[in-house]
Amino acid sequence: MWLEAAAKKDPRIEDGSTALCVALDCSDLIIANCGDCRAILAQAGQTVVLTRDHKPTDEDELERIIHQGGTVIGGRLQGKLAVSRAFGNYEFKESQILSSEPEIHHITLTSDVEYLIVGSDGLYEHFTNEEIISYIKIGILSNSLETVVKDLVEEAIDRGSEDNITILVVKFEKAFKKLLKKRSKKQQQGKTPNGFMKNNSGKTNGKHSVPDSPPSEPSKIGLFKKGLKTVKTSSSPVTVSSADNHPATLTKKKTEPKKLKSAEKACKLSSPEDDKWNRFKPFKYDFFGTRTPVTISG
Repeated sequence: MWLEAAAKKDPRIEDGSTALCVALDCSDLIIANCGDCRAILAQAGQTVVLTRDHKPTDEDELERIIHQGGTVIGGRLQGKLAVSRAFGNYEFKESQILSSEPEIHHITLTSDVEYLIVGSDGLYEHFTNEEIISYIKIGILSNSLETVVKDLVEEAIDRGSEDNITILVVKFEKAFKKLLKKRSKKQQQGKTPNGFMKNNSGKTNGKHSVPDSPPSEPSKIGLFKKGLKTVKTSSSPVTVSSADNHPATLTKKKTEPKKLKSAEKACKLSSPEDDKWNRFKPFKYDFFGTRTPVTISG
């Protein structure tokens, strides 16, 4: 789509960009990378590199470039471009020596997860992965995360970076870690992280991972919401009706209000504040239950 739009311009747009997209679905972290942006994870006291920088000098990238009739001069594609994968860049796409195919990886987060750092090459050219994580951990002891991230960008500039410097840091809160720990325990008890029960063969019911969803609505609630509920008494059934989920009224016997009250209590829908699916706050803002895409371009 970028190339099609670029071709309509006069003169034709020759620019391009790398891209890094991260999607978090509870414990499932999916990373799609095209270029030399990088994502790293601080988990269980270790630095986990989630992406691979796509450089023309990489053995498999170099082989592909040469196979397409291209060359690598001074570590650059055709002596010009410092990456072997990107979108756009018309002059390299016509010969297919520059690929826009992303690498996609998946990792399951544990309750020991601390930070996710996503950044462009201008940051990583002057910091090692371990230095970045150490900088954040030390800085956050006396400053807000926002201040630490801004200082990190300034430090990269002071170290001589002249390239695109973009950084995004996600700090995983205690409530989110607690949720991951709970899911891990369920898995050890015979359930998969996604809530599928194992069958007799030990396999999960379903080929693909899906996010957890709130439990299905109890049958009592379903009936009550429809406006009709039958409560049995010692003699004969008594019909209890309700409109728009307002307190129901009896059509028989004055001795029934107590039973109706208990039925309403059992069928009462919890408020958002009481809903256990809304109590968890993985981040500063509540993103639980949604897919949270983050895209870094540079």
